[in-house]
Amino acid sequence: MGQLGSENALLVERRTDRLVCRIARSSVWFNQVMLFLFGSFLAFVLGTGFQDRSFPFPLIFAVVAWILAACWLVFPRNLAGAPRIEVLSGSGEVLFFRTARGTVSRILRRDEIARFAEEIQLYPSRGHPTKNHVLSLFTVGGAKVPLCASPEEPLIRALESEISRVTGVAGS
Repeated sequence: MGQLGSENALLVERRTDRLVCRIARSSVWFNQVMLFLFGSFLAFVLGTGFQDRSFPFPLIFAVVAWILAACWLVFPRNLAGAPRIEVLSGSGEVLFFRTARGTVSRILRRDEIARFAEEIQLYPSRGHPTKNHVLSLFTVGGAKVPLCASPEEPLIRALESEISRVTGVAGS
């Protein structure tokens, strides 16, 4: 959950029976508006612009335009709602949802979880490296599952502590 960025896009809700982590609604709608605008424009350019051109068009620009237009396919999927993660207080299970609907896409039981760890990812933003804190889950089998990301270290640390408490699995 969350997105790499300099602003926090993560929303954590503490309910009586579970901890819910998802992308904030404002971030989801911003992404939707951008996907719709860029996707519509690129679909228009791809549909009309290439047939009537009288100048040479580099192949790389055509490939990039097609890839960006394909990103527009994400738009209808996001209309179903943003993905979320829920950690159940009673069982300590971690539930993964792809959409806002109640269909669980993956379940990790408490005994499958080895540990939680916070990692730092750097990415360029406005000419300098920006830190994002990523909370990851490591399974007993050694697989790494990134859970959520935020530029706010206290939020990720608090979330790691809360998830560790709920699941009974130690953090880093």
